[in-house]
Amino acid sequence: MQMYRIVFCFIVIGILSGCVGSIAITPEQESADKKILQTFFSDIRQAIRSNNAEVLYHSLSRGSTDWIDDIRYAVDSEPYNFLEGRAFYEILCILALRFEESKNPGQAMDPVSIIQRTIIQIGAIRKNFIKYPLGEFRISRFSAEIGLKKAPNVPVFFFEKENEVWKFDIVRSLPIILLGAESIARQKRNTPIKQAVFLLEKMAGRKIKPEELAR
Repeated sequence: MQMYRIVFCFIVIGILSGCVGSIAITPEQESADKKILQTFFSDIRQAIRSNNAEVLYHSLSRGSTDWIDDIRYAVDSEPYNFLEGRAFYEILCILALRFEESKNPGQAMDPVSIIQRTIIQIGAIRKNFIKYPLGEFRISRFSAEIGLKKAPNVPVFFFEKENEVWKFDIVRSLPIILLGAESIARQKRNTPIKQAVFLLEKMAGRKIKPEELAR
């Protein structure tokens, strides 16, 4: 009987938690959050324009900073053939960092430097952040998204509210930002790794040797 009571309590707690998470946001809160997000993302875009990776890094969600740590370790130690199990945007980031390191050994690999070299210094990604006019924010209690003005119903940038503070979710945003480049690469190469290498070669203007990317 005691076990049934414990199970029942967990079920009730789960139901109540679900109800709390689904409480609709009020118009007043939506308006306030929209103003906060507009300023917040404007600051992020300005940081990218001014090559300030520090500001961008400290704007990221916890999940995003954890992801950067994962990429950091993968750059150093993940075998080349293991990368096939990763998403395209991760493969591209990892190989781009390895390629940069092969050209300039000893480069800093701290999280802020990774943001600098994978977001701010890659022209195609940088352009998507700062060039195009934006639509309107769509906001719920703990998340928000925004698309481009020319396609406002297609979200491109994603945000999470952590401890009542808005943070930028780069892990959800990067795959959308890179969708066009990935689509082009798919027409040229038949695996995600080869597709990433194709894009890197386009950026570098030369063929890349396998040893420049292997670990």
